[in-house]
Amino acid sequence: MPPVTRSRGRGRGRGRGRGHSGTSGQPADANPTPEQVPQNDPSPAQLLAMMQAMQNEIQNLRQGALANGAAPINDAGVGAAPANVGAPEMPIPVSAISLMQWMGMKLDTFDGSGTPVQAADWLTYVEDKMDVFEVVYQDRVRFSTQLLKGEAQILWKGVQAAHPAMYGLMSWHDFVRQFERRFYPATFLDKMKMDLNNYVQDKKTVTEYEVGFNQIVRFVPHVAYNDMEKAR
Repeated sequence: MPPVTRSRGRGRGRGRGRGHSGTSGQPADANPTPEQVPQNDPSPAQLLAMMQAMQNEIQNLRQGALANGAAPINDAGVGAAPANVGAPEMPIPVSAISLMQWMGMKLDTFDGSGTPVQAADWLTYVEDKMDVFEVVYQDRVRFSTQLLKGEAQILWKGVQAAHPAMYGLMSWHDFVRQFERRFYPATFLDKMKMDLNNYVQDKKTVTEYEVGFNQIVRFVPHVAYNDMEKAR
């Protein structure tokens, strides 16, 4: 009797390989067709919707950060520098008197015709008055130049005409330097330097010596503005 050929197991194996994957019961072809490959690239409409959703999310984050007082979120989603929300504004300094009130006080004027000592005395006088009446730093050039007349006023107008951009914003410090340069001649300053080097107390009292010293030293800037040089 010829032997019986067993083919049930082999047939089942071939059938399972072609039509099934594991035990899930789903077909899994070894060579799928292009229609069976999932399409992962989004369409332009989907990209637009995704971008709009991201923008909405950033906007919500911004509003939430501002409401909680935290750093606002910029377009890149990064916390920006915190704004001074609710911080008090720094007040702008204002002079205690107006220019019209200043002019109405009939203060001493300067016409530029006197000696360098008189020019220095007038400048000191004006500075003292501005300190007393609380004229702020940015108003001092405008207030003081209203007291110039004659030659001094002509010179000031010439400076303004020659350098309108620079001198329209001149600081008080710059004005003083210009004033000294014009009304303290170089020959006079050289003499003051020599007088300072040769100045001795001799028979003067301490008070007389100090007064004389201060009269000279104000014309020697490298000493006048240096306490160590003054002491020496």
